[in-house]
Amino acid sequence: MSEGAGGPHDDETRQRSQVEAHVTGHTFRSRSAAWAIAGLLAVLATGCRKDAPPAQTVVTAADAPAVVTPPTVPSPSPASAVAEAPAVAEAPATVAPAVTPGAVSAGGAGAAAVAAIMPAGPDDGTSPLPSVVTPGDTVRETDPRRPEHVIAGALAAARDPDEARGWAAFEALLHSDEKLPDALITRRAMNFAASRRKVHLFLLEDAPKPVFKVERIVEEGTDTVRFFVHNPKSMPTPCTARLDVTLKPPAWRVGICSL
Repeated sequence: MSEGAGGPHDDETRQRSQVEAHVTGHTFRSRSAAWAIAGLLAVLATGCRKDAPPAQTVVTAADAPAVVTPPTVPSPSPASAVAEAPAVAEAPATVAPAVTPGAVSAGGAGAAAVAAIMPAGPDDGTSPLPSVVTPGDTVRETDPRRPEHVIAGALAAARDPDEARGWAAFEALLHSDEKLPDALITRRAMNFAASRRKVHLFLLEDAPKPVFKVERIVEEGTDTVRFFVHNPKSMPTPCTARLDVTLKPPAWRVGICSL
């Protein structure tokens, strides 16, 4: 049998080739479908995982809000701060008037009366004068127109052996404000009696006139002078001399006194 005519063997071969081609094509198509299904399942599995990272939103420069930077204010220098500070007007300094012996304190009718009886001119022989005693002085002689004279008078009255005569002299030396009837009774029974018992403590010498030492002086205006008399048994004892303008002529008189 010739090769060109073909035979049963060739037909069998062609049929086998066709079957193999059909099977191969079918297999390839099946594998492609399987791969496609496997890829789809992988994508779905990835989207369903709980631990998968969330999708991130990409913000572009055009979508971002603009950042506004506040203007920078330069800090003032110390020199400019001082220059710009408002000027403070200085209050005028108040200078207290100097108080000199014999000067008149202002205020009240009493001050006017003192000014009238203590002229700045020459001594007329009748006007009261300021004290000339300084702390530490021993007083022996006194001018009746000066406040230390009534201190010497109070000591002289207290050392008088005759109580009635001494009281009369002391009462005459009292300021008019101290001469209320009830006050006079109490003063004679208590204060003057105590003065008679201790007067020897203030006297430095047994002389015709009282001799005493002034430890300290406090001037309260021009009408009141407080003398602190030396007391060897205690602290210096005060006795006040006040100018009594109700007298004609005015004169120094005894105010509160512990001698």
